[in-house]
Amino acid sequence: DSALRDAGLSTLDRKPDHYGLSLAMGTCEVTLLELANAYACLARKGLHREISCLETGLPGKEARLFSEEAAYLVADILGGDERAFAAGGHVADVKQPRVAWKTGTSAGNRDAWCVAYNPEYVVGVWMGNSKGEKLTGGFSSTTAGPIWKDFAVQALAGTPISRFTRPPGIVGATVCVPSGLLPTPECQKTKQEIFIQGQVPTEKDNLYRKVRIDKATGLLASSDTPPEQVEERVFLVLPEEALKWAKEQNIEQPPEKVSPSPPPLQPALTQPALTAPAPNSLIQGALTIRGSAGGPDVDQFSVDIGAGLLPKEWVVI
Repeated sequence: DSALRDAGLSTLDRKPDHYGLSLAMGTCEVTLLELANAYACLARKGLHREISCLETGLPGKEARLFSEEAAYLVADILGGDERAFAAGGHVADVKQPRVAWKTGTSAGNRDAWCVAYNPEYVVGVWMGNSKGEKLTGGFSSTTAGPIWKDFAVQALAGTPISRFTRPPGIVGATVCVPSGLLPTPECQKTKQEIFIQGQVPTEKDNLYRKVRIDKATGLLASSDTPPEQVEERVFLVLPEEALKWAKEQNIEQPPEKVSPSPPPLQPALTQPALTAPAPNSLIQGALTIRGSAGGPDVDQFSVDIGAGLLPKEWVVI
């Protein structure tokens, strides 16, 4: 939490253990002014400046908290075209004044927050009441969010669309979706992403995998599956913790079971032999006889039966 204190959030006055990992989700008390000034640090390309309430007042002290590249990445994430569409729900909003924005709703819908910024302005919005009662009207994206949008559209009307300047330390690279790693020949979807120079991924995608499938059974092909019965298919193989989501999204996963091997071929018998019934077996009722009389020297054969282990009489059938 030291970075947040450096950004001017004076309300973080307890030890880090008090906040825990949930601090990343915003589980701490802040004032609207200090929160807006913290976002202003991102708008200034990573430079934090102490609050100065009047233009005629002395400018506050400056200190660099983040690199220009890191601040640009955050602005790009919070201010892309899809974010502009989400703000207004219409494709035309992509052409509106470009701002980066973030909303937040406190537990129990008691507070609705929204902070938006571009290189010239920072707008902080809080909605709530002194009694701490639950707000009506939805979440912050549908309550506090439209307030900053209306302000931005009117305050910036007629001005050129302001965009964040891309610093030279930002580079582009094509990555595989959804892993964000380098594409492989199996990768089914790619996108162009930006990175801080030196942080472009070097590992290749490991989610899209080519799998051998037995076409007859739909299961994994085994080493015994005939080659003409094998097809190779590419699956997006997700980790176990994402399987429930994959099912909800109808993302097919490869089968887990292996196709059973076909029964081994019986060698051709070169001498007459019976395979059924088994030797010394008890025979009752109808009798089924199986065997082979193959071989190069066999011209004809007969089968005789007799009663008991030591038959006294044989009958040709």
